Amino acid sequence: MTALKRIGTALRGGEGILPVALVAMGIYWVIEAVRLGIWNRMLPGSGLMPLIYGSLLVLFALCVLYAATQEDGETIGPVRKPLLLVTLLILTVLGFPLLGGTVSLFLLIAVIYTAIERLPVTRALTVAACTSAVFYVVFDRWLSVALPHGPWGF
Repeated sequence: MTALKRIGTALRGGEGILPVALVAMGIYWVIEAVRLGIWNRMLPGSGLMPLIYGSLLVLFALCVLYAATQEDGETIGPVRKPLLLVTLLILTVLGFPLLGGTVSLFLLIAVIYTAIERLPVTRALTVAACTSAVFYVVFDRWLSVALPHGPWGF
């Protein structure tokens, strides 16, 4: 079977849809990173990190797509978990202006650990609270990053 036929089979089976979408997203990040500028005189430009993350996203998504096209009869796993994670990330980004960065991050971590990873609620909420607190202190207080604040002031 040719490589294109195997990719088509993976796409029809649903295993290749998410990796192809992630490759497209990574390519978009790389293009935008170059547009923003990768280097500015002697300092990294604002496009350096999107370039690195976009390149890594393309690389790892291609690895997953390659694994989905292999003929060994094994599947790479259910599509439900990655789609749920992508949905949660989109909801987190949408929640940033409404709830604030810290609360959105807290909810993201709490839902991932309780609903997806099935950790005990106490442990999940503790980790989410600690991570959100560190996020708030480092970015809002120490670095003075202009993150959106929710109705609670953080």
